[in-house]
Amino acid sequence: MTIAAVIIAVIILLMLQAPSLYIYKKWKELAVFLFLWALSTVYTLLVVTPVPLPAPSSLITAAMTYLTGFLF
Repeated sequence: MTIAAVIIAVIILLMLQAPSLYIYKKWKELAVFLFLWALSTVYTLLVVTPVPLPAPSSLITAAMTYLTGFLF
């Protein structure tokens, strides 16, 4: 039931935001919006289902450690 609610919510958000970007022919913004929308939809569905996910802070720490290796 929770998964269905999430899917309905993200479809409603898509229906509210995407048409205006399409009508005004903002293709780059639409592409970025759809990419972020799909990414957040997958993440939300993984959070709702019983999939063990690492904490976001540990992901950020790992990414920053990796990136600072190139800078310093």
